[in-house]
Formats: sequence, structure tokens, C-alpha cells
Amino acid sequence: MGWYCHPDTMAIAAAQHAARKQLGTSCDMNSLDYKKAYRAAYAAEAAGSGFDAGLTEYLKELDDEIGFFERGGTLAGYADFLKRRSLCTGVLFNLLHLPEKAEPRLRWEVIQKRLPNPDDVLLVPEIYAAIDEIDRAVHWQVSEPQWWLDMMAYQRVLGKRISDSKDSEAS
Repeated sequence: MGWYCHPDTMAIAAAQHAARKQLGTSCDMNSLDYKKAYRAAYAAEAAGSGFDAGLTEYLKELDDEIGFFERGGTLAGYADFLKRRSLCTGVLFNLLHLPEKAEPRLRWEVIQKRLPNPDDVLLVPEIYAAIDEIDRAVHWQVSEPQWWLDMMAYQRVLGKRISDSKDSEAS
């Protein structure tokens, strides 16, 4: 493989070329048609590469992006969505890399400081599960500390959002 090209770089370049060839070289690379053509070409190109690590996740990201625009989303709205998702991912990353014996309150503060409003959380099930894990690590004292009560109220909001999303999917 010349020029030190990673196989994924080659798959991306080939998919971009195939999408432009299908739609015309002057096509808008931000259009929904281009995103769909790119996704299909990338899936076909990457499937035979032997580098399947992350392929499913990347295709899911592309499907999520296409779905966002099919529901009438805008470029500015998608940029905001990516920023909010990145913030949630960063919180989960930070929680993962805290020392194993980190105090539950310290772990809660990581969530609370970066995601102060539970209505802004995009990765609801993941953050809900992280709070569950923090709750299991709490060593009870005579009464519940205020930080724990705040954490439980935050988790109830996330639980309601999970429940509401399941109800809307069922109907």
C-alpha cells in the first residue's frame, strides 16, 4: 500500500468518488442524496476490506445523520447535535478514566458540571446507567446527602425521557 494510506482512507476516497460519479461531479456534498449515495458506496467499499473494526458503528453514524436530515434537520442543527453528543461522550470517557476507587460524589460531579440540565443529555440510557453505577457505590450514612438527592432527581428526569421515548416508539 503506497503513500502510507490507511485502508479506511482509501474506502472514504473511493466512496466519495463513487457518490460524485453517481450524482455528478458538481453535486452538493451536504445534500441528502449525496449522503445516501456516499453511505451505500462506503458500505460496499469497506465491506470487503478486511478492516471491520468500527465499520458497524460508522455506518450507524451515517444512518443517524441521514435520518436527522430526512426528518427535516439543518446543517446548523446537525452541528449542534454533534456538539451535544460529543459532550456526552466526553463525560462518559472521563467517568471511565477516573480512578477505580473515586468517590461517588466526585463521579456525580463530572456529570453535573458538564451536563447540568438532564433535558440536554443525548445519550440518555448511557448516562442513566452511569448514575446507576454511582448510586451502587454510595456507602450510606445516617441521612442522604444533598448531592445524592440531586443526582436521583436528575436520574428520574432521564428515566422519564427513556420511558417517553419507548411510549412514542410503541405508538
